[in-house]
Amino acid sequence: MAETGMQNLCQIEKLIGRENYGTWKFAMRACLEAEDLWGCVLGDEAYEADVKKMTKARAKIVLAVQKQNYGHIQNAETPKQAWENLKNAFEDKGLTRKGYPMNIGL
Repeated sequence: MAETGMQNLCQIEKLIGRENYGTWKFAMRACLEAEDLWGCVLGDEAYEADVKKMTKARAKIVLAVQKQNYGHIQNAETPKQAWENLKNAFEDKGLTRKGYPMNIGL
């Protein structure tokens, strides 16, 4: 019964792209923390030795993104690699920030 409760707790909107990456990242981290899987993303040695947790964490990340984003994570062997790949693809780096046109001196 507790597992069912956690599954309901972790129903989050799938990652679409930059437009919802910030809220997805926040919710996905909470989901992984609630299931004691966040250490897998951090690369903690204690978690890396637990193949079942590593597999579950990676699967949760994969299943929480829309299929058009699979290309970013399909070769990731660990949840940490998948997380970093998505971060590199979608996190706001300042230059691509919405609503702030770049002044390039034209």
